[in-house]
Amino acid sequence: MAGAAVLVGCGGLNTAVANLVLAGVLPRGDDFDRAGMVGHAWLWDPLFLLWGVALVVGLWATRQRRSS
Repeated sequence: MAGAAVLVGCGGLNTAVANLVLAGVLPRGDDFDRAGMVGHAWLWDPLFLLWGVALVVGLWATRQRRSS
């Protein structure tokens, strides 16, 4: 479950930050690569977020219930 939390956290945070940089809300560095940032904001980081969510759903769906 810790791995899923890391994937969701990093994927969500990086997606948000990359989109804020693209929107001009956060400052861009001198060596800003727009194509690379678009790849992170719209492809790679959302995929990590999706991977984490899928892992959480899979772990939840296959959990073994304790008998009382």
